[in-house]
Amino acid sequence: MCMGVRLIPSKAHLVEEAEGFTALSAIKWARELKFSNITFEGDAQLIISSLNSSYCNIGWRTRAYITDAIKLISSFTSYTFSTCPRSANSVADALASKAKALTTELTVTDPRLMFLICFQKTLDV
Repeated sequence: MCMGVRLIPSKAHLVEEAEGFTALSAIKWARELKFSNITFEGDAQLIISSLNSSYCNIGWRTRAYITDAIKLISSFTSYTFSTCPRSANSVADALASKAKALTTELTVTDPRLMFLICFQKTLDV
């Protein structure tokens, strides 16, 4: 169940870095919300594999995000990282595109506003 969306602009140089930053940000937000049992899904197989095994062939910037994420994840009672097909992740891809256009962070937990953010053509914040 989706409890909200958080769009965070990123200055990542590579897609891999952006995915690592996103994973770390999601874990931080889940901690802020005081979740204890959580499942993280993503379509970036390399990032999910790195989070599950703590070793993969990733760039040094991405590795820093993954290392921090692994340290934080131990605060949860239970957690899983799983991959989903990119074709099933179109909402996340649309949100990521909107985040790139932002200059400040945006968090929305109202389901009606989440729907508008996910499906409107432009985001006027």
